[in-house]
Amino acid sequence: CMMEKSPVMIWMQMLGFERNDPDRGAKRYLERIGFVPEGIVALLYHPDFVHLHKGMEKERRLFDDNAAYYGIPRNTERARQPWTNHDLRTLCAELKKKGVGFYAGLMAPTNDSKFHREWIEDHGELRYVGMRTHHSINVLKRFKDGSYYEDFFAKKLKETLVDYGMEGVHFSDMFCPSSGTRAYGDFSTDMVGQFLEDTGIKAPEEVEASLGDDSAEAIKRRQKWLWSLPTRYRWLDFCARRWERFFKKVCGELHSVGKKVMILGQFCSDPFETLYCIGLDMRTALRAGVDAFTPNTLPTGVLMESDMTVSRFWRYMTLIPLTAAFLPGAKLYTMIGVQDASEEWNVLKHAPVRFERDLLTEQSFRIEKNSGSERAAKGYMICLGDGIAAEDWSNVRRLFGTALPTDAATTLSPAVFWSDAAFERMLPSDCTSLRWTVHKTVYELARRGAPVGAAVRAEDLKGCSCAVLAPCFDLLDPEEQSALAEYPHPVLCTAPEDFDPASAGFAADFVFKDRHSPAPQIAFGKGFLLPENLEEILSLDGGEPDVTPESSVESQNVLTETLNFRKVSEGFIRAAALARRSASNGIFKTDCPYTAYKLTDGKIWLYLFNPDEVHYRTFAIEASKEVSSAEVKSSFPCLPTKFEKNGVFSFDGAPSTKFRIKLAPDGVSIVDVTFC
Repeated sequence: CMMEKSPVMIWMQMLGFERNDPDRGAKRYLERIGFVPEGIVALLYHPDFVHLHKGMEKERRLFDDNAAYYGIPRNTERARQPWTNHDLRTLCAELKKKGVGFYAGLMAPTNDSKFHREWIEDHGELRYVGMRTHHSINVLKRFKDGSYYEDFFAKKLKETLVDYGMEGVHFSDMFCPSSGTRAYGDFSTDMVGQFLEDTGIKAPEEVEASLGDDSAEAIKRRQKWLWSLPTRYRWLDFCARRWERFFKKVCGELHSVGKKVMILGQFCSDPFETLYCIGLDMRTALRAGVDAFTPNTLPTGVLMESDMTVSRFWRYMTLIPLTAAFLPGAKLYTMIGVQDASEEWNVLKHAPVRFERDLLTEQSFRIEKNSGSERAAKGYMICLGDGIAAEDWSNVRRLFGTALPTDAATTLSPAVFWSDAAFERMLPSDCTSLRWTVHKTVYELARRGAPVGAAVRAEDLKGCSCAVLAPCFDLLDPEEQSALAEYPHPVLCTAPEDFDPASAGFAADFVFKDRHSPAPQIAFGKGFLLPENLEEILSLDGGEPDVTPESSVESQNVLTETLNFRKVSEGFIRAAALARRSASNGIFKTDCPYTAYKLTDGKIWLYLFNPDEVHYRTFAIEASKEVSSAEVKSSFPCLPTKFEKNGVFSFDGAPSTKFRIKLAPDGVSIVDVTFC
């Protein structure tokens, strides 16, 4: 089972354990899930678990919003139980005996003392202060006496984890990432004061005069200045460095006693969005000592739980290869959204086809390196793991067992090119131009049937053999541009219209421009086939809105399309997608979106996606040479693959260059292809 071969964490509420068992439910739970996870993150939720910890000498009842997050009364399995500190310590010890690390999962809410008198009532200066009300703590702030919250918290957290015998801590919503977006706060006197002290910048007189006043009018005045250019760059840089200092202190304290730190950090956002919207540069967090990251890729759960009307499947899924490329060597436990009793969604029960698609796709992405092809997501975080029946866990284990084998030799589908240098230049470029980012380009191409299968960092290009997608080519270092110009395999690039590929030594086979954007991009490349009706496609104007830097209104919700962009016409991106689809090493042709991977034994694994959310669709696949078998590895379809012989598709038609497969609505099927 794949779950036995890969690091799997389970994020879950205490509702998943039985307090009345002698071992507090450890054995019962592990028998139910059917495997031994690397770790369990108990969603203890409220930070008063740490703030109000009073040692273990006396037995004390935990707060109800530690026993169930948001203090809900029950999940599908049991009612909330009166857990005590001694109960929790026993559970930690029993799980540790079975090889399972136990982590305290913390958010940073304020619940108006609904379940207990909250610590924040005596420390109101730590509340988040932005242009919108957020019921949360800002952990980067200072106490009234000028001391930093993190200095108090790091020591208190160390004491708490040691007392319980826990493996470490996991920070998520409202803690890291903090509430809202950095365009709207925290603009309290404290945070703006920290910014001024840190940078040495002199604020305008009206801003300076507003300090000490945290009224709505004062906050608005500070926001207008801090989000203006170029102060915005300095503000976001300060936020990132502030997080780095926070984690240096927390990780330093915890590492001194052998405890680990995991963070959510990003919030369904790619590395650039995470910096721009959340103010966190995950590289500096890694440098500060953070042990692991848990990117939340929950496309179906977020879609079904929210009022979103458009699926963000590819937007969320492409976070995986980009984050892995951004943080080489970091431990990533990408989230697999199963269900959440507090938020009341359950994709395993209510959208099983999409759940299978999410889980299988998440495990498919690769990182192409000089040393070989590696899985992008090497670890996984089940979200959430309480209240799932044994038979449903069996299904989850089966899907993990279906995943792409670890012995993939290479990606046949294109890989997105990752450049740290381009990332550094993206912030000033995006703020002044609102150009499409690397992430935006990748997922918009995927939405139009042209997903990538991997990412490749600039220094690993020599070891790569697949086609490469290089958005924002103009932001690359000259050496990186030259490497792509000399790359012997297909390359597809984008850049602003005034960029000349020849100036970078790139001998492009083609160049075409967006004909309907006020700030047009060009696409250029080599080794790709352009559609025969290119002129007709480029003439298509989808009526997309245009947003200028002057008219841009920043999002306050990180889960939505957080960034604003200049118009890119439907014709341009569709033409780029069709060109991209021509290069999967020329092995397959089909109308459905797909990614392809070659295994060490020569077999090809095809991930075939049905873009139709409602209807079953049958797609024909044409191979460049005869196929002897095409075995379905996923749960659907159950019938053998039909091959074409003399114009007729039949079960006994192999060997053949053509076969077809029926796909479930909004589903994915995996086909193991063997050539003659």
